[in-house]
Amino acid sequence: MPTRERRARTLGISLDQLPDRRHLTEKERFFGKVEKTDGCWLWMGATNKWGYGNFHNAASRTELAHRASWRLTYGEDAGELRVCHHCDNPQCVNPTHLFLGSDADNVADQVAKGRQPRSRGERNGRAKLTDAQVAELRDRYKPGVTRIVDLAAEFGITYGHVWQLVSGKKRQIVEHNGMPGDER
Repeated sequence: MPTRERRARTLGISLDQLPDRRHLTEKERFFGKVEKTDGCWLWMGATNKWGYGNFHNAASRTELAHRASWRLTYGEDAGELRVCHHCDNPQCVNPTHLFLGSDADNVADQVAKGRQPRSRGERNGRAKLTDAQVAELRDRYKPGVTRIVDLAAEFGITYGHVWQLVSGKKRQIVEHNGMPGDER
């Protein structure tokens, strides 16, 4: 099926209602790839490996979609400044969720939200377990008695994740049996 027919079917409109992209403005092309919700406006076009949208702008250059949203909405390029997300959703292009900041502002925002790459343990925004849960998991694991697969199912994590926790490969600083963890 040709691309125009597929796009019309996806949008739920007839082929004659589908505008010819060659006659669309850059802003129309951009917002045609956005799914607007009550909160975040989600970029439905191409994305990079970190989940941020890529937009092929009028200058025939690939631009991050949230930066394009800022430029198209406020009429100014962010220049050397970062376009940061209040919502922390890389797919979001809602201009009300975006703000300009320096590299230092972006890092401070990450730290304030617990998303800095060097956060350890439960302070890491991507942690699946609290420090208390890790300590409990370690207390309950008894080699030859407790099955790792059972702990994984109970705590909602993978077998490999449990193994790394009970063997001390991950989350070394969590207390275990009242003793501080290895701080290596």
